[in-house]
Amino acid sequence: RTMSRLLDGATEGKLAQRGATNRELLQLALQLKSTAAGRDETEFRVTLNGQDYILFLQDVGGLIDLNTAAPDMLERVVDEFDLGPEAMTDYIAWRRSGRRLLRVGDFLRVTGAGQERLAELQAIATVHSGRHGIAPDVAPAGVVALLGVAELPPAWLSPPSGVNYAVGLREGTGARRIGVVHLGQAVGDGRVLGE
Repeated sequence: RTMSRLLDGATEGKLAQRGATNRELLQLALQLKSTAAGRDETEFRVTLNGQDYILFLQDVGGLIDLNTAAPDMLERVVDEFDLGPEAMTDYIAWRRSGRRLLRVGDFLRVTGAGQERLAELQAIATVHSGRHGIAPDVAPAGVVALLGVAELPPAWLSPPSGVNYAVGLREGTGARRIGVVHLGQAVGDGRVLGE
């Protein structure tokens, strides 16, 4: 029991440290992107507490919003993740009850899917754009490939956000999303939308 408590304590400590580091990295990303306003910089190398990180920013206008996307676009996501027809039915019923997703991972929970594909879903989806479609000029290749059409229907088109950015962290050969930032109208006016 003592070993179990020690391991639990160590794990909690590591999770708390990772959360604190993620929050600091999000604040750095917000500051760096705000000062780079008007330039198309989307990747930043930063040093925090003696450790080097590579942060990348993705305009959320290029991602599929799981709260507001066109139904046929959401069906493509459900098909891509092999969630089955009942997943879409469950999700629609859940949304009609007046709820909204707060994190991309909530979509997997609501549809009954496992969290093991969270990073994959985060690469193509958001809950912070508020759009029915995507901006193809800022969309990652994974989103364009998922939608699988040469020319998107007008209902699937929307402009880039220009103010909301998903922030990711490159680690070795992989990457993970750590949150979303909103630049605001003026320098220093931005905020972290979610982790």
